[in-house]
Amino acid sequence: MEKRTEGILRLKASQPGAADYIDERDVPILPGTDRIRVEGPLALLDRSGQAADFLRKTGTAFESIDSLDELKGRAGLALIGPDSLTAAEAYGRGLLAFAAGGGKVVALEQEYPAAGGNLSAPLKTTTRQSGYAHPQALGAPIFRDLGADDLIDWAGGHPTVKNAYEKPQSGALSLVECGPLLPWSALVEMEAGQGVIVLCQLRVGANLGLDPAAEILLRNLLERYSAWTPERGKAAAYAPDNALLIRKIEETGALFERVDSIEAGLDVSKYKALIVDGAAGNLSRLNELKSQADAFQDAGNWIALCGVGPEGVEDFNRLAGAAHMMRPYRLERNHLQEPHPLAATLGDGDVMLYGAEWIAQWQGTRWVNGDTFSYVIDGIDAAPFTYPPGAKPDPYVYEPTRDDKDPYNFVNGLTRLEFWKYIAQIWVQDNPPPSPLVFRLRQPETIREIQIWNNDAYSTIEHLDVIFDGDEASARRMVLPDGPAMESMTLDPPRRVETSIALAIRSWRKKTGGRPQSANLVGIDNVRFLRAERPSHGVFLDRAGGLVAFDRGRGGLLLNQIKFLDEEPVAANAAKKTALLKTLLRNMGVGSRSAAVAVPGLNVRYRPIDITDWCNQYRAARGGVAGWFGSADDDLRALPGGEGRYGDVLYSIVDYATAPVPDCIVLGGLKRSPEGLASEAKGIPVKARADALFFLHAANVHRPISEDERGRVNDKKRPFILPEVARYRLHYADGQTADIPVILEKHVDHWLLSGREPAALEGADAAWSSSLGARGKNRIETKAVAYSMKVANPRPDVEIESIDFLPGLNAQNEPENRAVPALLAITLGEIVE
Repeated sequence: MEKRTEGILRLKASQPGAADYIDERDVPILPGTDRIRVEGPLALLDRSGQAADFLRKTGTAFESIDSLDELKGRAGLALIGPDSLTAAEAYGRGLLAFAAGGGKVVALEQEYPAAGGNLSAPLKTTTRQSGYAHPQALGAPIFRDLGADDLIDWAGGHPTVKNAYEKPQSGALSLVECGPLLPWSALVEMEAGQGVIVLCQLRVGANLGLDPAAEILLRNLLERYSAWTPERGKAAAYAPDNALLIRKIEETGALFERVDSIEAGLDVSKYKALIVDGAAGNLSRLNELKSQADAFQDAGNWIALCGVGPEGVEDFNRLAGAAHMMRPYRLERNHLQEPHPLAATLGDGDVMLYGAEWIAQWQGTRWVNGDTFSYVIDGIDAAPFTYPPGAKPDPYVYEPTRDDKDPYNFVNGLTRLEFWKYIAQIWVQDNPPPSPLVFRLRQPETIREIQIWNNDAYSTIEHLDVIFDGDEASARRMVLPDGPAMESMTLDPPRRVETSIALAIRSWRKKTGGRPQSANLVGIDNVRFLRAERPSHGVFLDRAGGLVAFDRGRGGLLLNQIKFLDEEPVAANAAKKTALLKTLLRNMGVGSRSAAVAVPGLNVRYRPIDITDWCNQYRAARGGVAGWFGSADDDLRALPGGEGRYGDVLYSIVDYATAPVPDCIVLGGLKRSPEGLASEAKGIPVKARADALFFLHAANVHRPISEDERGRVNDKKRPFILPEVARYRLHYADGQTADIPVILEKHVDHWLLSGREPAALEGADAAWSSSLGARGKNRIETKAVAYSMKVANPRPDVEIESIDFLPGLNAQNEPENRAVPALLAITLGEIVE
């Protein structure tokens, strides 16, 4: 069999005198993998032997290598077999260096997943595992012959995924998601220079020969990425009055440039996409340029309108050829709705965010987020665009009450299963009978179906009349179930409604026992009024209508209503919104700036920064006064001054041997800081642009992470966050700033190591070390260590005015008194092709 075939497994049980029992299950039949078409040379590092055996079985040519060092000077695809990376290789730079030079890397599941300096974008490792994994781009080549359920409970035993990554926020793409609420990635792609790195934590290697889906996935990965070429499309951005939007585009890492006019951004020869601030004047100008805008889309390009408000809806409708209404995004359920190429790799968790406020802290449950989008437009369901019972007659006023009396609970898509405050609970009695629940229309509608979700927390509605335009004589009766299921009523032919749809409760099933109010309290979880026709040809990427694509030619128009905030109450939401925008741009064909990656020792031109005037401490004792962290015996006297390469980075360490001056910065004011030192160093001058920044630093850690804290790193209820011991603040020439945290055990560790060799951290190299001799009664060798931390400049096109060196802060915004940080040198990096 050459391709996937959908089959049915039919079970039939018969016995005399009884009807046959028949049960059916959909069962796909997957093709065998007996051949893999790899373009170009294939190098294999496989210390398990599992991948090598599979490649031999399929007749795939490869050359075995014994270490990542053998990738130097090679081209083509490198396959890393399961559990084949050592910790040093995972945190080293071998994979990144190979990819930056044009190589392609596919790494199967690892006990030590690649991270830190080996990757072109920030990606956090976890120890999470999962039996269920979900492809995010079905239909794409990497999922050929695979279906939505083929990455679940593989035959090789639990788990299907091990050591999953946290979903990347920028610079990388999640292709398979997993975990409760889908926060983790089991398959990640990231561009790196001229090449690509693909990290697969699905247990493919362990399932070769056991589960056909694992073999098919490996086949697809090898065929897809051996032929991979990078996207190099560029976007134009026109947002002269929206600095926040420009900043968020910058944070995506997308290749873009600002243009001075909309006309300039519609240049088919230069741009794959035009991003336009949704101000009314900009939409009006686009309508004036409609023929040029149409030609831009016909050529396969996209126009993204960002943040259209009520004042611009008329111009938007003219541009889209539609007649949409608009409303504010509310506290509501959202999910992906209709498939579209622009939604490739997105999941429900990308559009369904949660806020900072607790709805039930005892359950660990927070309110859904009402700021995911600014305004949304109407689709097939008219109900969210009515005035529900009790709502103010203004379509753009939304004042959530955060209880079961909120008028918009009727249409929020949420149910009691999420929490009772999301639904509408209604007091009923026999005399007088309940008043009808009137939904007033904003415009006449033609409705083909009414859907109602009953609620069974207390008594349940039984008989309910649907009244159109107040005409009770023509009311239609619905009988709702005695439970939370949805009941629908089809209107054939569809019903024209001018002003209102009312729901009149005629009877209810009274519950006895329990709370006294049970007999007189009913509820409705949700109501939908489905139209006979859609308002336009727009494709609703999400349920609410915040992302809507209007295809034209090979391109189209995207309404993008992501609501960016200067200060996001939930930091993770800011990252998710940026990642959402990044994915949309990528799916438009816009390339990534992260592809231009700095690899020390390979493609970086260095410019050391002079920090002399900000130094406040000596690296070694002077005149009988202890230096460094204040010890009379232990210091950094062995570290040479002047220029030198540490971790392949050129640093300039302050060196004034003839006229001694302080030669490093140690922050004071912290627990165990040497006395008399300033608590921060502000305004270190830079006045230059940079693709990357490198910091040579160390820390005197007096309160290391405890075993209890380490055990809670992945705890759901009481997670421990690795502490920030310092931060660098970049001041840009345009007045904006960016903070770079220094995380303990990720970017720096204790400067003294006893009984073990210095090793790379997830986000820093052990760039320099020197023996301080044997210590203690057991005579254990102790070494001094300094770490080199590389950071991609979040705004490489803007000049950095200065840098601050600041103490790290805890969750209470107070100094994190676990360590005393010290800065030895700063270097700027420019990527050279």
